[in-house]
Amino acid sequence: VLILFLTTAMPAKTDLESSPDFNMGLVFRAGNIEIMFKDSELINELAFMILALKVDYELSDYVKLGAMAGYQQNHFNNPVDATTLPLSLRLEDEKSNSMMFGLSLETIPFSIDHFALNLNFQFNYFKSFLKEWDIDLPIENGIAKTRNSFFSSRIDMLLSYDGFSSFTPFIGPNLHFVSGKLRFEETIAGLDVSEEQEYQQNSLVGLSCGAKFEVGDHFDLTLRLNLFSEKSLYFTATYIF
Repeated sequence: VLILFLTTAMPAKTDLESSPDFNMGLVFRAGNIEIMFKDSELINELAFMILALKVDYELSDYVKLGAMAGYQQNHFNNPVDATTLPLSLRLEDEKSNSMMFGLSLETIPFSIDHFALNLNFQFNYFKSFLKEWDIDLPIENGIAKTRNSFFSSRIDMLLSYDGFSSFTPFIGPNLHFVSGKLRFEETIAGLDVSEEQEYQQNSLVGLSCGAKFEVGDHFDLTLRLNLFSEKSLYFTATYIF
Protein backbone atom coordinates (compact mmCIF):
# COMPACT_ATOMS: atom_id res chain seq x y z
CA VAL A 1 0.00 0.00 0.00
CA LEU A 2 2.84 2.39 0.87
CA ILE A 3 4.61 1.69 -2.44
CA LEU A 4 1.38 2.18 -4.41
CA PHE A 5 0.68 5.50 -2.67
CA LEU A 6 4.18 6.85 -3.25
CA THR A 7 4.37 5.82 -6.88
CA THR A 8 0.99 7.43 -7.68
CA ALA A 9 1.51 10.55 -5.59
CA MET A 10 4.94 11.49 -6.95
CA PRO A 11 5.42 13.00 -10.42
CA ALA A 12 6.15 10.50 -13.15
CA LYS A 13 9.45 10.39 -15.00
CA THR A 14 9.76 11.86 -18.45
CA ASP A 15 9.71 9.59 -21.48
CA LEU A 16 13.49 9.63 -21.67
CA GLU A 17 13.65 8.41 -18.05
CA SER A 18 10.69 6.03 -18.11
CA SER A 19 12.68 2.82 -18.06
CA PRO A 20 13.51 1.56 -14.54
CA ASP A 21 17.12 1.68 -13.33
CA PHE A 22 19.11 -1.10 -11.69
CA ASN A 23 22.02 -0.36 -9.37
CA MET A 24 24.41 -2.97 -8.00
CA GLY A 25 26.80 -2.37 -5.16
CA LEU A 26 29.26 -3.79 -2.66
CA VAL A 27 28.49 -3.09 1.01
CA PHE A 28 30.93 -3.11 3.93
CA ARG A 29 29.79 -2.36 7.48
CA ALA A 30 31.59 -2.85 10.79
CA GLY A 31 30.87 -1.80 14.36
CA ASN A 32 29.07 -2.85 17.53
CA ILE A 33 25.63 -2.62 19.13
CA GLU A 34 24.91 -2.57 22.85
CA ILE A 35 22.43 -5.33 23.70
CA MET A 36 20.63 -6.57 26.83
CA PHE A 37 19.75 -10.18 27.64
CA LYS A 38 16.09 -10.35 28.66
CA ASP A 39 16.18 -12.79 31.59
CA SER A 40 19.33 -11.61 33.32
CA GLU A 41 19.26 -7.97 32.13
CA LEU A 42 23.00 -8.21 31.54
CA ILE A 43 24.48 -5.61 29.18
CA ASN A 44 26.85 -6.82 26.48
CA GLU A 45 28.06 -5.67 23.07
CA LEU A 46 27.49 -7.48 19.80
CA ALA A 47 30.38 -6.66 17.46
CA PHE A 48 29.93 -7.36 13.76
CA MET A 49 31.44 -7.06 10.29
CA ILE A 50 29.34 -7.36 7.12
CA LEU A 51 30.36 -7.82 3.49
CA ALA A 52 27.45 -8.10 1.06
CA LEU A 53 26.15 -7.48 -2.44
CA LYS A 54 23.15 -5.19 -2.89
CA VAL A 55 20.81 -4.69 -5.85
CA ASP A 56 18.49 -1.67 -6.08
CA TYR A 57 15.51 -1.29 -8.40
CA GLU A 58 14.20 2.22 -8.98
CA LEU A 59 10.43 2.22 -9.37
CA SER A 60 10.48 5.99 -9.91
CA ASP A 61 12.57 9.04 -9.05
CA TYR A 62 11.17 8.82 -5.54
CA VAL A 63 10.91 5.12 -4.72
CA LYS A 64 13.69 2.53 -4.67
CA LEU A 65 13.53 -1.14 -3.63
CA GLY A 66 16.63 -3.03 -2.56
CA ALA A 67 17.75 -6.56 -1.73
CA MET A 68 21.01 -7.58 -0.08
CA ALA A 69 22.78 -10.86 0.65
CA GLY A 70 26.21 -11.62 2.00
CA TYR A 71 28.47 -12.76 4.82
CA GLN A 72 28.64 -11.58 8.40
CA GLN A 73 31.00 -12.23 11.29
CA ASN A 74 29.97 -11.40 14.86
CA HIS A 75 30.94 -12.00 18.48
CA PHE A 76 30.00 -10.81 21.95
CA ASN A 77 32.62 -8.54 23.50
CA ASN A 78 32.04 -10.10 26.94
CA PRO A 79 31.64 -13.82 27.79
CA VAL A 80 28.11 -15.28 27.92
CA ASP A 81 27.29 -18.08 30.40
CA ALA A 82 24.67 -20.84 30.13
CA THR A 83 23.99 -21.91 33.70
CA THR A 84 20.80 -24.04 33.46
CA LEU A 85 22.54 -26.91 31.61
CA PRO A 86 23.82 -29.96 33.53
CA LEU A 87 27.32 -28.64 32.90
CA SER A 88 27.54 -24.84 32.73
CA LEU A 89 29.00 -23.51 29.50
CA ARG A 90 30.74 -20.23 28.75
CA LEU A 91 30.88 -18.64 25.33
CA GLU A 92 34.11 -16.69 25.20
CA ASP A 93 35.07 -13.92 22.78
CA GLU A 94 34.84 -16.23 19.76
CA LYS A 95 33.81 -15.17 16.28
CA SER A 96 30.66 -16.64 14.75
CA ASN A 97 29.97 -16.71 11.01
CA SER A 98 26.56 -16.21 9.43
CA MET A 99 24.70 -15.56 6.22
CA MET A 100 22.71 -12.33 6.03
CA PHE A 101 19.72 -11.33 3.90
CA GLY A 102 18.11 -7.91 3.74
CA LEU A 103 15.34 -5.85 2.14
CA SER A 104 15.07 -2.08 1.91
CA LEU A 105 12.66 0.61 0.72
CA GLU A 106 13.88 4.17 0.10
CA THR A 107 11.59 7.13 -0.57
CA ILE A 108 11.88 10.93 -0.94
CA PRO A 109 8.63 12.38 0.42
CA PHE A 110 9.88 15.97 0.51
CA SER A 111 12.36 18.14 -1.42
CA ILE A 112 12.92 21.87 -1.89
CA ASP A 113 15.73 23.53 -3.84
CA HIS A 114 18.86 21.49 -3.07
CA PHE A 115 17.51 19.89 0.10
CA ALA A 116 15.69 16.54 0.27
CA LEU A 117 14.36 14.30 3.03
CA ASN A 118 15.21 10.63 2.47
CA LEU A 119 13.33 7.90 4.34
CA ASN A 120 14.95 4.50 4.32
CA PHE A 121 13.33 1.34 5.75
CA GLN A 122 15.59 -1.72 6.21
CA PHE A 123 15.12 -5.25 7.49
CA ASN A 124 18.05 -7.68 7.83
CA TYR A 125 18.15 -11.28 9.03
CA PHE A 126 21.32 -13.04 10.21
CA LYS A 127 21.43 -16.84 10.45
CA SER A 128 24.59 -18.06 12.16
CA PHE A 129 26.35 -21.29 11.37
CA LEU A 130 26.46 -23.87 14.16
CA LYS A 131 29.58 -23.78 16.34
CA GLU A 132 30.63 -27.06 17.96
CA TRP A 133 33.34 -28.03 20.43
CA ASP A 134 34.20 -31.08 22.56
CA ILE A 135 33.62 -31.37 26.30
CA ASP A 136 36.45 -33.35 27.92
CA LEU A 137 35.98 -34.40 31.56
CA PRO A 138 37.76 -37.08 33.64
CA ILE A 139 34.62 -39.28 33.66
CA GLU A 140 32.38 -38.11 30.82
CA ASN A 141 32.92 -36.67 27.37
CA GLY A 142 30.38 -34.70 25.42
CA ILE A 143 29.67 -32.10 22.74
CA ALA A 144 28.63 -28.47 23.11
CA LYS A 145 27.04 -26.37 20.35
CA THR A 146 26.00 -22.72 20.00
CA ARG A 147 24.08 -20.77 17.40
CA ASN A 148 23.41 -17.02 17.40
CA SER A 149 20.65 -15.77 15.07
CA PHE A 150 19.09 -12.31 15.06
CA PHE A 151 17.34 -9.72 12.95
CA SER A 152 17.60 -5.94 12.74
CA SER A 153 15.16 -3.35 11.48
CA ARG A 154 15.74 0.37 11.11
CA ILE A 155 14.20 3.60 9.83
CA ASP A 156 16.53 6.38 8.70
CA MET A 157 15.39 9.99 8.24
CA LEU A 158 18.25 11.71 6.40
CA LEU A 159 18.35 15.32 5.27
CA SER A 160 20.62 15.65 2.22
CA TYR A 161 22.01 18.61 0.27
CA ASP A 162 22.90 18.19 -3.43
CA GLY A 163 24.14 21.72 -4.15
CA PHE A 164 27.73 20.55 -4.63
CA SER A 165 28.92 19.22 -7.97
CA SER A 166 30.48 15.91 -6.94
CA PHE A 167 29.21 14.95 -3.49
CA THR A 168 26.02 15.05 -1.43
CA PRO A 169 26.33 15.30 2.38
CA PHE A 170 23.56 14.02 4.65
CA ILE A 171 22.67 13.84 8.34
CA GLY A 172 19.70 12.67 10.36
CA PRO A 173 18.29 10.46 13.13
CA ASN A 174 17.37 6.80 12.94
CA LEU A 175 15.45 4.19 14.90
CA HIS A 176 17.28 0.87 15.06
CA PHE A 177 15.97 -2.32 16.67
CA VAL A 178 17.83 -5.62 17.11
CA SER A 179 16.35 -8.83 18.49
CA GLY A 180 18.14 -12.16 18.68
CA LYS A 181 18.40 -15.57 20.29
CA LEU A 182 21.57 -17.30 21.46
CA ARG A 183 21.07 -21.07 21.71
CA PHE A 184 23.30 -23.46 23.67
CA GLU A 185 23.09 -27.23 23.12
CA GLU A 186 24.83 -29.85 25.24
CA THR A 187 25.17 -33.60 24.81
CA ILE A 188 26.70 -35.25 27.87
CA ALA A 189 26.10 -38.38 29.98
CA GLY A 190 23.41 -39.56 27.58
CA LEU A 191 21.45 -36.30 27.86
CA ASP A 192 20.59 -33.83 25.09
CA VAL A 193 19.67 -30.48 26.64
CA SER A 194 19.52 -26.90 25.44
CA GLU A 195 19.22 -23.34 26.73
CA GLU A 196 18.07 -20.25 24.85
CA GLN A 197 18.89 -16.67 25.82
CA GLU A 198 16.98 -13.88 24.09
CA TYR A 199 18.37 -10.38 23.75
CA GLN A 200 17.49 -7.04 22.21
CA GLN A 201 19.07 -3.69 21.55
CA ASN A 202 19.57 -1.55 24.63
CA SER A 203 19.12 1.86 22.94
CA LEU A 204 16.91 2.53 19.90
CA VAL A 205 17.65 6.13 18.82
CA GLY A 206 20.77 6.92 16.80
CA LEU A 207 22.32 9.48 14.48
CA SER A 208 23.80 9.01 11.01
CA CYS A 209 25.98 11.34 8.97
CA GLY A 210 28.08 11.02 5.85
CA ALA A 211 28.26 11.81 2.16
CA LYS A 212 27.70 10.25 -1.27
CA PHE A 213 30.44 10.87 -3.85
CA GLU A 214 29.89 10.68 -7.62
CA VAL A 215 32.80 9.05 -9.44
CA GLY A 216 32.27 9.39 -13.18
CA ASP A 217 28.94 8.62 -14.82
CA HIS A 218 28.34 5.15 -13.39
CA PHE A 219 29.89 4.95 -9.91
CA ASP A 220 28.77 6.26 -6.52
CA LEU A 221 30.72 5.88 -3.28
CA THR A 222 28.91 6.37 0.04
CA LEU A 223 30.63 6.77 3.40
CA ARG A 224 28.45 6.82 6.50
CA LEU A 225 29.01 6.98 10.25
CA ASN A 226 26.38 5.67 12.70
CA LEU A 227 26.41 6.84 16.32
CA PHE A 228 24.66 6.15 19.65
CA SER A 229 22.29 3.18 19.12
CA GLU A 230 24.82 1.61 16.75
CA LYS A 231 28.47 2.60 16.53
CA SER A 232 29.54 1.60 13.05
CA LEU A 233 31.18 2.62 9.80
CA TYR A 234 29.25 1.94 6.58
CA PHE A 235 30.75 1.98 3.08
CA THR A 236 29.10 1.20 -0.26
CA ALA A 237 30.44 1.23 -3.83
CA THR A 238 27.57 1.31 -6.33
CA TYR A 239 27.56 0.78 -10.10
CA ILE A 240 24.68 2.53 -11.89
CA PHE A 241 23.50 0.77 -15.06
